[in-house]
Amino acid sequence: MGGENLYRFAPNTQSWVDFLGLFTLEQLLTVGIGPFEEGSIPARGPERNFTQEERKKLNKIGICHTCGATDPGTKTGNFVGDHQANIGLLRGNESQDLYPQCLFLK
Repeated sequence: MGGENLYRFAPNTQSWVDFLGLFTLEQLLTVGIGPFEEGSIPARGPERNFTQEERKKLNKIGICHTCGATDPGTKTGNFVGDHQANIGLLRGNESQDLYPQCLFLK
């Protein structure tokens, strides 16, 4: 994973790619709800244009469900809403929830 040759790097359009190799294998293999989960809110759908009310509720939970960080690491100070279950893993009429996620995992 990763390396110094960034020549002609093409991003994966299906998911995020750690092309610099900055994340540990454990962090990269995390799929689903993380071990630090302390709550969630219902997702309106796969959209990422979160309302102020949604952001407020995610911030109130106050901990990254994946790594346990209490600082979201964003310029706005808001946690990122992480859709779970992943839309590719949903079956039928299953709904998604939003879990607070920090910008940079520990």
